Amino acid sequence: MMKASGIALGSNLKLLIQRALSKGGFSQFLVPFCIAVIFWLLFVAFLKFMIMADIATMSELQSLRKDLGDLGIFEIAFYHLFASGDIDQLSVGPGWLIVIIGALLVASVTSVFTNFFEKLSKDYLDGHSDYRVKGHTAVLGFHSAVPELIRRMMDEGRSTYFLVLTSDVRQARSVLRSALGKKRMLRVLLLCGDMASSEDLKRMQLSRAVELHIAGDASAGKAGDEKCIRCLKNASSALKGRTAVPCFLLLESSATLPVLQRMDTVGDTLALFPMSQPDMWAHKLFLGKGAVPFEGPEGMRPDASDYVHLIICGMSAHGLALAREAALLAHYPNHILQAQQRTRICFIDPCAEERMQALSCELEGMFSLCRKRFIPAGTPVGKTAWVMPSQTHLGDDFMDLEWEFINGSVQTPSVREYLDESARDSHTRLTVAVCIEDDAAALDTALKLPESVLESALQIPVLQKEGDASLALLAEATTVSERRFRKFKAFGMKTAACDLPLIRTLIAEAAQLEKAPGKTAEPLSKSEAARMWSNLYNTAHASVKRRSAAASTDWNGNLEELLARTEHARWNAEQLLLGFRPLTLEEQAYVLADEAQFATRKAELKRERLAHLDICSWERLNEIDPVSVTYDFNLVKQTLKH
Repeated sequence: MMKASGIALGSNLKLLIQRALSKGGFSQFLVPFCIAVIFWLLFVAFLKFMIMADIATMSELQSLRKDLGDLGIFEIAFYHLFASGDIDQLSVGPGWLIVIIGALLVASVTSVFTNFFEKLSKDYLDGHSDYRVKGHTAVLGFHSAVPELIRRMMDEGRSTYFLVLTSDVRQARSVLRSALGKKRMLRVLLLCGDMASSEDLKRMQLSRAVELHIAGDASAGKAGDEKCIRCLKNASSALKGRTAVPCFLLLESSATLPVLQRMDTVGDTLALFPMSQPDMWAHKLFLGKGAVPFEGPEGMRPDASDYVHLIICGMSAHGLALAREAALLAHYPNHILQAQQRTRICFIDPCAEERMQALSCELEGMFSLCRKRFIPAGTPVGKTAWVMPSQTHLGDDFMDLEWEFINGSVQTPSVREYLDESARDSHTRLTVAVCIEDDAAALDTALKLPESVLESALQIPVLQKEGDASLALLAEATTVSERRFRKFKAFGMKTAACDLPLIRTLIAEAAQLEKAPGKTAEPLSKSEAARMWSNLYNTAHASVKRRSAAASTDWNGNLEELLARTEHARWNAEQLLLGFRPLTLEEQAYVLADEAQFATRKAELKRERLAHLDICSWERLNEIDPVSVTYDFNLVKQTLKH
């Protein structure tokens, strides 16, 4: 249960004063002046009290009145204090003297308080003031996506204070004020500091926070990610004594993502959910609100003769993220009955060969098991043969994914011919994504796509990091000539990368799928890291299974078994993307040699060598590890129930 969020009374009073002072103008002088006047009035009242206390008896007061004439009590008291009752000893009247003393007092006190409040205001504006809070959301770092992140959390109804640690408080405040508005900014407190510094993290009071968000500087690239990892380690140390505090880590690069997803890097203190900006956008495109799935709105029947075809123009980080998303989600039951109906992922890039080699090293296990081919520039695609996998001890050509790499661009004649043929294929469910890093070049490439692609593609995502205004204008055009651009969809905007509601929904559904029958769902974070992410990816694929089931109500075969086999195909791809590999023939023989040591040796290879016995065909899995087959069946039953 979330702690009640709040701020200590003293901190709240300090904050109210600082915010009033930070507005500048007349209020910056008026507040200390008013305080000085109050001090003066208190001084006068105190003075009167002390003087009157000194005139002990009424007879003394009457004696003073007789000597000083027709004066008031305060004037009599004044003469008694400053002139020992002798009016001739004073050269000015009491009124003028009080005014002079008051003016000097007000001026000096105003000066003191002006300097004090000026420092108080500057400390607030520069983020050097500390506030005692509890039950807050801690945001460490200020990525360009942070304003949207906070806005979405507030839209969810989250009523916590948001404590933000950043190295440039004034800039962050300006950006946040524009994104959130004045009212919502009242719940945001900005502190100046280095997110990677353990000393600065102490100011964030992480032990009392309900949730952490670590977001590096987008402009720093890999260096920003390194700082995020150091921050993660320090935050974990600062939270000793607490368990499973939700922590969302937003990385700029996807390079370290598989490592963080399969390893328990921070112990029990944090429930870590690492994300990269490109992968987060891939999730939003195909799983978020209003998303168009790879297979389209209609599910893939077991007897369908269609296949999903994803063409990515540009092997940028976002292009690779879309390919990973397809490898995780685009698995369908028709491949079980028609092996040729594989999901095809195609890259078109002027440097495709070099980048293919880099990706093959990164996903060595994946490319050792999948059909693939490279098409040099100018070569007709149809004339290039597929390179077939050769690891027969795992099963014959069992992966339902195939990869193409075409050297060239949309302007290359052979590439345009390939795009046109793909769009005219009545059995393809086509998505063409333009993932060129430069916004203008990406839009220019999208506008040059063949007419057949503009008409036949399910959608055409176009990378636009700086904003979607230009593309939105085209997509919303109403004239007949411009309606052909209606399938354009901008993605990759830096300010809108995070979709926390989507992530939270997946986490909640994954916990439900994981729970034992009749039991309360355990927090997903209690699973080991690799299993937790496996559950999340399975949950993401649940809607694909349900759509297939909904489209197959009149199909007479064993749909449950086909979906279980589809689930195993999806799991194979997921494990390979997480960095695991299949066993070699020798390793497989080692595990199977001793039945009593089977579980120990299987776990040993998984832990020590990132080699998983179950990455194999369905038929081979039935032979070597039939218990895992039961798990796939149970998972499908659970999925179709919800």
